[in-house]
Amino acid sequence: MDGNNLTGTIPDDLGDLPKLSELWLAQNQLTGTVPNSLLHNVHWSVWKDDVCPQQGVGFSNCSESPTPSNIMKIKKSAIAEQVKEKYRKK
Repeated sequence: MDGNNLTGTIPDDLGDLPKLSELWLAQNQLTGTVPNSLLHNVHWSVWKDDVCPQQGVGFSNCSESPTPSNIMKIKKSAIAEQVKEKYRKK
């Protein structure tokens, strides 16, 4: 969705989508803050450069990034959820 002159804010729960692995929102006119669900998503370090650059005002918190300890907690939680899901299907 990059380069489409999108305006407004990013939905708070976008980063909670379990199958979201790529996100391109650069070169739009989005404003506000990047939701915590994206900042703390295990893919944030990959997405940051494809989300933060905005035409115009941009985001007030795009320089923020999760701490290494938070990243590890999130990764462990995501792995635990994957294991639970695998055994639910059986």
